[in-house]
Amino acid sequence: MKNNFGIDIGLKNIKTSLRNKEGKIKSSKINSLLLISTKDSFLFEGKRYKIDKNINHNSNGVIKLEKYSDLEKYSPIFIWNFIKENNINIEDINYLSIGLSFAYLKEADSFLKRISKFKIDNLDIDLTKKIILIPQGVGAKYTIERIYKNIPKNYLIIDIGLYNLDIIKVINNNVNPNNIIIKEGFGTIKLLRNIQEFIYIKLKKQINIFEANDILLKNDKDLIDLEKMMEEYSNYLYDFLEILLKNKYQKIFFVGGGAYYMKKINEKMEILKKSEYSNSIGNLIKAEEI
Repeated sequence: MKNNFGIDIGLKNIKTSLRNKEGKIKSSKINSLLLISTKDSFLFEGKRYKIDKNINHNSNGVIKLEKYSDLEKYSPIFIWNFIKENNINIEDINYLSIGLSFAYLKEADSFLKRISKFKIDNLDIDLTKKIILIPQGVGAKYTIERIYKNIPKNYLIIDIGLYNLDIIKVINNNVNPNNIIIKEGFGTIKLLRNIQEFIYIKLKKQINIFEANDILLKNDKDLIDLEKMMEEYSNYLYDFLEILLKNKYQKIFFVGGGAYYMKKINEKMEILKKSEYSNSIGNLIKAEEI
């Protein structure tokens, strides 16, 4: 029996979804980090790279995905790691359904070529005709349709990534690439910069984005009132969307990793549970429908 898999490759995390033996969807994530290594690693294009949950942004020799070229260059390693970790035989793959940001859609052909055929660990990997590319945010649409009933024909999907905010207008239940708005710098990065500013004012200490993210994840209430910051961020985004889109939509669905830091401030807003997996789950659902 051939199987389908959903993958969402981002600059911060790699999210994956598959069905277990009981038919339930299992999702997981790893940091979008690689370590140049000499052992217990993947041989790729003349160098050895390690993927490990213990790698962090301060590890020696760490490689971070910071821009599209990094995403394209290293995605084959993350895909191969997913295949190996889950003991997947390539012959048993029906589709790998992989998300790509709307911001990078002009690179879709190059990205598809890169991840379809590559050599790793002295093995020639051929995934030709096994890969589906789905714009990030559109994957979430399939998840929303599976979870919610009585969805209006016109609604918004707000995919909050680390750097970008993808605003996807669903009109008559369809997504047209011409109805996508990408706002750079409106993603979780805005919240992280607020944390940086707060720490500098309070402690006279400069921290980088990754240190700010650690504070966000730890939620140290003695150090910072994150609940208040998250509410301010939610109000800011909602007000921005209302002005930009002139209150034309009955529902706004917030997805992506950044949706975890949103607060529901009115009835129009829906924040998906396990929002960071909304794209990888939707990618899986779409693959199963083909």
